[in-house]
Amino acid sequence: MNRAASWRQLLLAVLTCLIFGTSPAWAQVCTPPPPDIVSWWPGEGDATDIVDGNPGALMGAATTVPSFVGQGFKFGGISSDVVIVGNPSNLQLQSFTIEAWISRSATTASSFTAGGGVVFGYGLGGYAFGLFDAGNLILTAVGVSVVISDTLAVTDLNFHHVAVTKSGSTVIFYLDGVGATASPYDPGFTFTTNAGIGARGDQDRSGFLGMVDELAVYDRDLTADEIQAIFNAGSAGKCQPG
Repeated sequence: MNRAASWRQLLLAVLTCLIFGTSPAWAQVCTPPPPDIVSWWPGEGDATDIVDGNPGALMGAATTVPSFVGQGFKFGGISSDVVIVGNPSNLQLQSFTIEAWISRSATTASSFTAGGGVVFGYGLGGYAFGLFDAGNLILTAVGVSVVISDTLAVTDLNFHHVAVTKSGSTVIFYLDGVGATASPYDPGFTFTTNAGIGARGDQDRSGFLGMVDELAVYDRDLTADEIQAIFNAGSAGKCQPG
């Protein structure tokens, strides 16, 4: 595209925003992260938490590669491939939101170990968000109980935005901005292990087979509109500080 055409396209985007209040698909812009974000690991070459002091450590064969929003984490489906983020007090939550972009590496397995693939979670007694081999989204008190989305499942190898919100006993799963309320669930989580991205933080099992990008944790349940805004931003992602 020549310079004149580029300027015409930019002018069209500006006029579209001014007249219709929307942007063309190719002109996606980042969305400000919702308030009350606790930790955010973009996966841009390392496991830095760009919101709070909860940096991660890449373990095993976990690595960062080109992903949906810049770079993201890639995991091999075993429990030793994980990003360990420790056990900070501000992640020891009973009500929360966990959201990320994920891509499976296989449609028949979410993990090469038992218990499904964990996107983010603790070990025994703590919370973990992930999916079963069939792709259904899950929230679990690890080793104690689990609540499953009967209607929302990741069944292909494309990138999808996934989220879970919990407030008291109300749990809502989200897939690509669409929410579905689960059965009431409030087991009371305990926090005696590390937390991890891509596997249980105790590295016992449930290593995720695929990629996790832009993972963020909030200390409240985000609204449906807030989840939708993150999904709508697409590959532009959440606006980083600065």
